[in-house]
Amino acid sequence: MKTRLLFPIILACVIGAFAGCGRATEVKAAKVRKEAITESFSEVARTRLEDRYRISMPLNARIAQVELEPGAVVKKGDQLIVVDRVPLERAVGEARAAVEELRARVALMRDTSVEQKALENAEATAEAMGQQKKSFGALIDAERWRVTRTQREWERLKGLTDSNAVSKTVLDAAESDAETATIELRRREYEDAMADSQLQSSRLHAEEIRKTIERKPLETSAVEQQLKAAEDRLAIAEHNLELSNITSPIDGWVLEKYELGGGPLASGTPLLLLGNLDELEVESEVLSQDAMKLREGTRVEFTVNSSSGVIPGKVRLVRPAGFVKLSSLGVEQQRVIVLCSLEKRPANLGVGFRLEGRFIVASKEEALLVPRYSVLQAPDDSYFIFRIDGRRIRKQPVKVGLRSDLDVEIVDGLKEGDLVVAAPDSSMTDGQRVSAEE
Repeated sequence: MKTRLLFPIILACVIGAFAGCGRATEVKAAKVRKEAITESFSEVARTRLEDRYRISMPLNARIAQVELEPGAVVKKGDQLIVVDRVPLERAVGEARAAVEELRARVALMRDTSVEQKALENAEATAEAMGQQKKSFGALIDAERWRVTRTQREWERLKGLTDSNAVSKTVLDAAESDAETATIELRRREYEDAMADSQLQSSRLHAEEIRKTIERKPLETSAVEQQLKAAEDRLAIAEHNLELSNITSPIDGWVLEKYELGGGPLASGTPLLLLGNLDELEVESEVLSQDAMKLREGTRVEFTVNSSSGVIPGKVRLVRPAGFVKLSSLGVEQQRVIVLCSLEKRPANLGVGFRLEGRFIVASKEEALLVPRYSVLQAPDDSYFIFRIDGRRIRKQPVKVGLRSDLDVEIVDGLKEGDLVVAAPDSSMTDGQRVSAEE
């Protein structure tokens, strides 16, 4: 019974002995060293301008040939487009003349001093005619009494003629007095009628003047409305004339030219696109997991191609909203827009240029480093390496820190000078014999 139990143990020992005496696996060794490390990632980027100024026709007008070409430098206030201003200036002149005429009319209509003076004169004339009519009434009454008296006297004397008591001369004189009194009465009645007519005419004239004065505010209001409309037309004409002065709103460059000019153009027609290349920035679509490592001010190194120099920059803004984008392999990726400023713009760098951006996440001047591919990840997401211990390898758990394209920082688990397998095979096991070569 004991012999049966010991046989498997002995067999296992024999197999282990043969395995231990087998041929060693050749591996490349790497020494744990202390050096500087920089963690970064790279993404495609493109230059852009946040503020671009599209210059368009502000009104319907004729323009001259557009002389500016893309790349031309412009200063704030420089004239960009020459507009035919003659029709616009004529419109301003006509509108201004209409306004001045209506203003004069309004001022004249607001002044009622002439009408007030005329009303006073008409009322005074009516008052005088009224007084004169009263005096004519007294004279008519006197003349009527005189006519009655002379008629009676003539009638009395005429009755005495039969008795030859009155001479013919006296009778003729009495008749003449009666006729004269009658004629004078008719004259006074005529004068009274004329005075009455003049009195009514004066009163009517005064009433007409009074109504004219009462109507003036309404008539003035109507002209004031016409004046307001004319002033609006003048304001529009002056505004159009001002708009015809098309100048640069910035110090910058002409980015694009849309129109050659040399003819009439409609309002809104695009002419030029301006921008200040000194405000050029870079936009990059970064994987969301990489964007989590970025902060405002994070250093970025941009290159146009592998042979070009480095253009230094800094992260200005990581936008808070991400988006999904398909990669070139058709894989959905969560990405975030990152905007970067340039510390110095190369003279030949423009808008829409493609760049390679290297985002410097972190760096250390002195870190414990091993080759990037010497670190393996266990199923539980922990990390380990194979440390070379004499002629055997030992599985060594480690904690990692910064990572570069070639190296990984070891925070815990190794010391400077240790040897590790530079590129371990997944089939390697703890305690395996190896033949190491640095």
